[in-house]
Amino acid sequence: MADFVPVTEEGLRAAMRDPRYWRSGHPEREEYHRWVTKGWQAFVNEGQGKNGAVQVRAYTRTRNGKTEQVGGHTRADPPGGDAKDGSQSAAGQGGFALPVRDPAGSTAPSPRPGITAASPTLVIFVGGGGDSKSEIVVSFENSLAIRRELGHRVTAYFAHDQQAAIMERINAEPPETRIVLVGHSWGGNAAAVTAAALGQQGRPVDTLITVDPVGMGVTEGFLRRVRAGSREWVNIRAYGAAEDTSDRIARAGWRYGDSPRGYATHHMEVPLNHGNFNGLLRSSDPAGISGFRRILGQ
Repeated sequence: MADFVPVTEEGLRAAMRDPRYWRSGHPEREEYHRWVTKGWQAFVNEGQGKNGAVQVRAYTRTRNGKTEQVGGHTRADPPGGDAKDGSQSAAGQGGFALPVRDPAGSTAPSPRPGITAASPTLVIFVGGGGDSKSEIVVSFENSLAIRRELGHRVTAYFAHDQQAAIMERINAEPPETRIVLVGHSWGGNAAAVTAAALGQQGRPVDTLITVDPVGMGVTEGFLRRVRAGSREWVNIRAYGAAEDTSDRIARAGWRYGDSPRGYATHHMEVPLNHGNFNGLLRSSDPAGISGFRRILGQ
């Protein structure tokens, strides 16, 4: 029986949560990983903006009494119809079709069933390496004005080196809680690492917001794991402003820069400095998307 994956970010991310993709030592890992990689290539080169594209894994079928091998390929999947190669359609095999995000990333993935802006929400803020002194993020989270804006949403603050505590806090929440993870600088990296780990546990966060993240080891594989660990990932890059001390410190710590483009659901470049967490978080792209509005579920 063939495996079918819609050539959409959501479909491919679901495939990446399969143990065959991420579990080292799995007997199918190498083949499955290669197959999913081809799906991403098809998405980038063919699938964006083309609804109904499906990545089909290699399989054996019987046609006219003869057994034949079908290689892995990408094809259209007519809604409710049979596949062009004569095999059962993805819908018939338990596959699913989701809207394809446009190249500009203006369409967010659907929230989990039952999750709305009024759902119980936990917003975790993660400070950068120097936040114990600068208090850029912790003062934001502690602000009474900010808490009034956030309304019923529960907030918590962690330092960038408290990833285990962040995981524990999230895992203690009931399934119906909407999880929003917001990290700045090294805290952005900690938030991304946490999201990647939660994705491998099968519990991706609802919204990940990385504000000019800083960290090492930003490989293609890592970025894919981060994307798989977040139903929506908003990355905000501080870019274009005259450099100040915060930018120089961030540059020394290895900024993510443009790396998340193509992986994050929304990648924004804002002409503000690295240390302007509030301004970066509230800045909107041409479609009206901002990190702060995403916290509110808007």
